[in-house]
Amino acid sequence: MNKQDIVRRLEKVTEKQGFITAAQFARFMGRTNVSKCKAKYLDGLDRIDGKYYFVTEVAAVLMKHRDSVS
Repeated sequence: MNKQDIVRRLEKVTEKQGFITAAQFARFMGRTNVSKCKAKYLDGLDRIDGKYYFVTEVAAVLMKHRDSVS
């Protein structure tokens, strides 16, 4: 899976808004604890209105985590 595939899947979850909340992202990842998911993946990313993350930045973080695990 490449970054563009991840972006497409995230956009599907957000109905192509280009932004995702921590709760939406946690659901996407299949996690129930939003705080842990946010701490692991979303800390340090830019936010709009304090809760919306750019889908492309979130996809980049997922790619980085994927590469570090491999």
